Amino acid sequence: MIINKVLNVNSINLEALPFDRELFMESFLIENKDLLKLEQISDDIEIIGYEIPIKGCKRSNTDNGRADIIARYPSSDGDTIAIIELKKGKLPNDVIKNQLSLYLEHRHSINISKYNEVLKNAKKWIGIIVGEDISIDLAKEIVDSSSNSDILYGALTLKRYRGNDGIYVICDSYFPESIKTRKLFEITYEDGTIEQGIPTEMYIKLIKV
Repeated sequence: MIINKVLNVNSINLEALPFDRELFMESFLIENKDLLKLEQISDDIEIIGYEIPIKGCKRSNTDNGRADIIARYPSSDGDTIAIIELKKGKLPNDVIKNQLSLYLEHRHSINISKYNEVLKNAKKWIGIIVGEDISIDLAKEIVDSSSNSDILYGALTLKRYRGNDGIYVICDSYFPESIKTRKLFEITYEDGTIEQGIPTEMYIKLIKV
């Protein structure tokens, strides 16, 4: 059985067009890095590495971990560094516990020669997971998590659509209450709250790519 999802926004007919590979999501985020901005942390973001090995958190007997994207949020109060993990399809509920938390635990093994001093002196670290969809339980876990720790977690969902005049991507963000992503609209939406009991605002950006 084939199910076609169609979204109508301001008279634009959009048909679901999921990312086929995590690599395509990675390229999209590198080209559209502003989607990863965290305005309560920094007004800027810099992608400082991708496909970076992380030693000491082996997922098998022969393989170290590998961070899909490493980003820097520069600030006069001290930089924040993000490890960004991409997943094709729906984000697994255990991805933080079984993968991202291990990457952050072994973050000091990350070696990016130009930025090693920045990594060493980072004030905070944040783990961000990115996928096509997220469960209510995982979203609530992230939104309700403490923002007082030196290690934070967040999530983005990217849903891609084909329109009659190009490709569009909808990005939803999930972060602890004290960390708000920018509220940006390229096509008019009414802002609101996430349904099904997630106590936070949902910000949506529809981007033509």
